[in-house]
Amino acid sequence: MNIKIKEASLNDFRVLILFRLLLLKHDFELDETMPYNIEKIQKSVRYMNNYLKKEDNKYFIAYHNNLPMGYLHVTYDNKKNKTSSYISELYVLDLYRSKGIGKGLVSFQLKYLKKIKITENTLTTTKYKNQRTINFYKKLGYKLNKENKGKNIIYLSKKLI
Repeated sequence: MNIKIKEASLNDFRVLILFRLLLLKHDFELDETMPYNIEKIQKSVRYMNNYLKKEDNKYFIAYHNNLPMGYLHVTYDNKKNKTSSYISELYVLDLYRSKGIGKGLVSFQLKYLKKIKITENTLTTTKYKNQRTINFYKKLGYKLNKENKGKNIIYLSKKLI
């Protein structure tokens, strides 16, 4: 599958919001204790709009035949001597999973992060009903750091040296 990935801009806001809503729904289906309501959606829209304007937040969108298939949001601390980053969100449309789009998005952001001298990429994900996602990140070289069983969260990281 021929995938093109580009950095998102404010012009991509509507596409990103659609993906964000789908991600929220997906997360709620994995863990029903997570809120999926109008307040959460409105808050997400405000955050995304603000993040698109910040230099230390990047969104990348994957396209196939000019149609958006997924996105990744990474944030990093661009203050002096800070070298870590965090994958905040990664979502690929259900129909296009297991076709290399998620891997392409992660690889694209890793290249970007190395270019700006970031040396570690971290993330959190839910553990319950989410083994496929966990295995995905492990195949890409992410290592388990710790687990919060009470909150159903695991912490993964990857060195970018």
